[in-house]
Order: sequence, then C-alpha cells, then structure tokens
Amino acid sequence: MRLEIIGTNLPVSPALESHIHDRLESALGRLSRRVKSLTVRLCDDNGHKGGVDKRCRIEVRMSVGQPWIVEAIDTDPYVAVDLAVNNTKRTLVRRLDRAEPRRGRGTDLLRLFTRGPGLTSF
Repeated sequence: MRLEIIGTNLPVSPALESHIHDRLESALGRLSRRVKSLTVRLCDDNGHKGGVDKRCRIEVRMSVGQPWIVEAIDTDPYVAVDLAVNNTKRTLVRRLDRAEPRRGRGTDLLRLFTRGPGLTSF
C-alpha cells in the first residue's frame, strides 16, 4: 500500500505524520493488502481565524473499482485524523463485505471488525 500525506495551509509535523502512519496501520491491519494507495490531505480551512476547521480527507484507491473519499473535521488535526481513519476502516470493511459472497451467519466482515469497547455492531 502506498501512502501519500499532503498538508495544505497546515504544516504536517513529523509527529503528525507518525500519528497518521500508526493510526492507519493499526486500524486497517491486514485489510491494507486490499488497498492500492491512500492519499491523506490535511488542511486548515479558516487559516488563522480558528474554529472547527482542521479537515482530514482520505482518498482510498483499491485495485478494483473507483476511488472513494472519507472526510472528517475537528479543531484538532490529530482528532480529525482519528475520525477519518475510523470512518475509512468502517467504509472499507463495509465495501469488502458487500463484495464477498455470503457463506452463512456470522461471517460478515463488518461484525467481525466493529465489535469491541465503544464500537457499535450493526
């Protein structure tokens, strides 16, 4: 999986870059082999004005199909990254689950990957 990190109006520090790598690696895990490339774009929408304006947009390209985008906004870029990564994982699992043939009860990927403390099972 190829990963590209781009900052627009928001400097991407080595600590933030490391946070992005760690979060994606831990969230996607073995699912990352299904992903061709990820582009993470961070931007500060309002500049120096402040507010809820740190946007993290993750573009996912898989080996098959159209690319898709997940986006999250928060006052803290680290939180925006966390939200976007969680949404990316949830969307990836859902897309892969839809693509897999059903083999019976209890095998859908969404249930397997969304169980845990604080996470909702569908």
